[in-house]
Amino acid sequence: MFKPEPSYSYQDIALVPLKQSEIESRDHVHTRSLFMGMNLGFPLLGAPMESAVGPSMADALIGVDCAVVLPRRDRPSTNADLYEQCHGDRVIPSIPGVG
Repeated sequence: MFKPEPSYSYQDIALVPLKQSEIESRDHVHTRSLFMGMNLGFPLLGAPMESAVGPSMADALIGVDCAVVLPRRDRPSTNADLYEQCHGDRVIPSIPGVG
């Protein structure tokens, strides 16, 4: 006789926390963290991908107290140019490739 295994959908499952947080408001949460000597308001880094981080995105992330790792470009001079276009002390330059 065929006995199918039980299956569940999202409507069948409810998660109930075992313990309730004592935090009453988001204003009471502090996300500040120290990363590579930088005191960040949010532990968030812009990804070192050319399609994700350019000068405008870097400045936007730095403006909200985050840091940015710049993407590596083909030539060291291009890396330096990109670094100079970004403003702020939370910019982590890329390491040029070798070979």
